[in-house]
Amino acid sequence: MRKGAEAPLEQDQYIKPKGICQEPMFKEVPTFDKAYTDQVHEWRKQFETYIASKQLTIAPFTDEDTEAVIAFLHRRYPQHVAQETSAFNLFMYREYGHGAILKEPGSGKVVGTVFEMSMNTADKTSFTHRLAIDASYEGKNLGYHLMMYSCLLAMEKVSMIKRGIIQIGNLRSLHINLNKVGWVADGFEHISTLGDFVRIAIPLNLRGLTSNVIDQEKLMQFIHTHQEGKDYRMVPAMDVEAIQSLFQLPERYKIVSMLKADTYRPEPMFLAVPNAFMQA
Repeated sequence: MRKGAEAPLEQDQYIKPKGICQEPMFKEVPTFDKAYTDQVHEWRKQFETYIASKQLTIAPFTDEDTEAVIAFLHRRYPQHVAQETSAFNLFMYREYGHGAILKEPGSGKVVGTVFEMSMNTADKTSFTHRLAIDASYEGKNLGYHLMMYSCLLAMEKVSMIKRGIIQIGNLRSLHINLNKVGWVADGFEHISTLGDFVRIAIPLNLRGLTSNVIDQEKLMQFIHTHQEGKDYRMVPAMDVEAIQSLFQLPERYKIVSMLKADTYRPEPMFLAVPNAFMQA
């Protein structure tokens, strides 16, 4: 059972400091406890109820959805991007990962997607791909609900960490995912022909999914009561060189939040803390 005993250690490295986050929704319950399973199922029902209130359905996608999913991707993305996801890719997601989609009940039209691929890594990674919402449904908090629903599906497949990448410059997505969903950025990646990205991760347990959401008032208090350069660092969210250098520091910094431009900050900034501050 040593392997199981080591699992929480990797996940704890992605729990943000309590002093900057909202209180978690769930109490600590062992993953093998029936109460844990009940909480997961109840939370999943809450997501389904919210989606239904927007006159949509949410469910894992099947082979019958392939044509509608591909049609959505071609509406949502430039053609050269949409073509990267084929019917074969969708089969691979279903067979070796999962996918969840939002649909209009009457027409069966797909208006939201997220896909996952299970990876045979030490931390049982579930890698996220093509989280997207139809433009006509933006502003309804559907991206958050679709992402969290996907997290629960990954948990059911015993994945421990959800990972992905977000392009530097996609400020709206970065703000939502870092502040409101609870992702942590732990690395820089340049991909030829695609651009520059930050690597993101979030623990797949009830604690990780509910205790990483940023509390704005607590965050401001943290900034005012801690020392910049020692307890935290701030780097411009569009400065590729500064972001890359941040992740090369020996303190192993992780980006935990994004601050929008305001009177005090003329440009959006990432706030990062050293690894020693995680789960503090």
